[in-house]
Amino acid sequence: MDVRIFKDDDKWDDVQDAQHEPFIYIMSNGSKLMGDELDDISDLLEALAKYRLDYRMFGHFYTVNPCHWAYNPSPNEDGLPRYIDGKRMYECDGVYHFFGNFESVSHVFRIDTNHQPTIDALVKAIDANKLIQEEVAA
Repeated sequence: MDVRIFKDDDKWDDVQDAQHEPFIYIMSNGSKLMGDELDDISDLLEALAKYRLDYRMFGHFYTVNPCHWAYNPSPNEDGLPRYIDGKRMYECDGVYHFFGNFESVSHVFRIDTNHQPTIDALVKAIDANKLIQEEVAA
């Protein structure tokens, strides 16, 4: 089965309609000006192999079955965060949300996908990047 690829200018409704088949939704990838074509996944994989991820703003770089954030009316009471998980963004299970940026180069990425080969490649590259981080810090 082919994977459907959606980029920033595609409609959210189209992504929702495609969620039960393999899809990649690239909301941002690369440091782009408005109207510039977003980078492909291969460009992100190259950046992950070359540049260190920015752990100051981000930390996990991906989540499974992402949710819309909901405002917590009582933040910081009993250690509760300002935002909490709201309604799930996708009906189907197994959607990964990848997000982040790099320390020394601007290459912001926000990608949702349920395409297993893409998930495997990005998780492997992020995990390898984390190991590089630990070696540099040691």
